Amino acid sequence: MQLKYHFLPKRVLILWELFTIIVVVLLFAIAYLFLNHYHVIWYITMWLIGALGIFLGFLYFPLLYVGYQFALSDHEIILHRGVIFHKRHYLKRDKITFVTLFQDPISSVFGLTTLSVASPGANLLMPFMDLKLARRIAKELSFHQNFKEI
Repeated sequence: MQLKYHFLPKRVLILWELFTIIVVVLLFAIAYLFLNHYHVIWYITMWLIGALGIFLGFLYFPLLYVGYQFALSDHEIILHRGVIFHKRHYLKRDKITFVTLFQDPISSVFGLTTLSVASPGANLLMPFMDLKLARRIAKELSFHQNFKEI
């Protein structure tokens, strides 16, 4: 059987990019308020903050977005993630004890949720999933046909 890998929705990358912009602007503002009188330190700090923003926004978060994928087979769940060090997590479907969906206020605005799959000795946490896909997967993984979201 050919596995179908699922990827994160594109709005996750947009959310991470917005987060990067907000953090960089806040760091610029804090550096301006406290280091404006020390010109050399201020310029070095501005360059470092700018380099951090470019690194996160254009390199790390896009690679994290591309490197995060998961698949469901008849016997297991496979989660593949990582930027530099790639990891694969396997969880047998017959060992699953419960499945939970939860959202924070920001994720609910973007239609995202976190799927938590628990089993004895291992837990898989799959953040930033599309809400419809996460509900379908939770229903599929749940042993009870009357799956309800809390």
